[in-house]
Formats: sequence, C-alpha cells, structure tokens
Amino acid sequence: PHVGDRKGRAFENGYDFYSKAGVDVGYDWDKVGLELGASYYGVAAKDAFSDGSIYNAVDAYVSLESKGGGRLNFGTDLSYRYGNFGVNDEHLFGVKVDLAHLIRPYNHMMIDLGLDFGMYQGSLAASFANIWLVPRYVREKGRASASVGVRVSAVVSASEYFAKPNQYVYPDIRVSYNVI
Repeated sequence: PHVGDRKGRAFENGYDFYSKAGVDVGYDWDKVGLELGASYYGVAAKDAFSDGSIYNAVDAYVSLESKGGGRLNFGTDLSYRYGNFGVNDEHLFGVKVDLAHLIRPYNHMMIDLGLDFGMYQGSLAASFANIWLVPRYVREKGRASASVGVRVSAVVSASEYFAKPNQYVYPDIRVSYNVI
C-alpha cells in the first residue's frame, strides 16, 4: 500500500491507497523474446475531488522484442486496461513500436512510436487518442544507462474533458542504474 503525502493541500484529511497484483511470464528464443502479463490495480481514495469510491482495473499486455545483439533491433507492445470507478467504465488501449540501431558498442539511436486510445462510458462519456514519436540517443554500459530524446506528442479528442494542448514537444531524459 501507498499513502500519498498531502501536506499543505486543501484535502490533507484524505487518503490514497493502492494495491497491485499480477503475473508476468516470458520466454526467450535465440532471436526473439515474448512476454505476457495480467494484473489487478485498485485505488481507494478520499479527498476533496473524490467521494471515497474505489477504482478497480484489470491490465493485460503482450510484448515482443528481438534478441541476439544485431545492429538493428525492434520491440513492440500491445496493452489494454479495463477500469471502473463508480458509474464510469474506462477502456485504455496502447500500441508501441521501438526501433534501435546500434551505432557502436554501448551506443544506440532509437525511435519509439506509439498510439494510446481511451474510451470512457457512463456519466463521463468521452474518448481520446494520443499519438507520439520519440527519437533518442541511448548509452548503456554494464548496469548503467542514460538516454536523451525529444517526445513529439499530440492528443486528439472531440470531448470537452480533454483540453487541447498547446505544447507538442517535450524533453525525454532517462537515467538508470540497476543495483541488483
């Protein structure tokens, strides 16, 4: 469980707990890896913006990626979430494709392409699509990695619930180190 820190906000007397449980399985062949997963995600929240209702969701995904260390590698992910909060149902779909080109050892140029689509039913009837592209440079060596890129993203929706963004370009910077 997680308890959100709400100090200094108007809803400091509330709470925010979440639970997540799931299963991920995968198999690696010589040149391709496959991963499947399913999970439950639940949030119980009470603050100035909610009535104390519980959000329940079921997630599923499939991921396929090339292996074997060639100069050109790919990966693709398909994901789906069904969620329910009160009288509203949500359906979220995601498609992502990654292409990586090895420049020299430890250095890659990558392009991530994606489409996220959401549909809400009930009192909040709305839908949206988020289309994005991220070209980036990646450096990986040992347990450390860093990437620098630019995310170009656009949200498309006819609904009044999703504001039209006035910014379409964002920095995409990631740094990680695997301790174990």
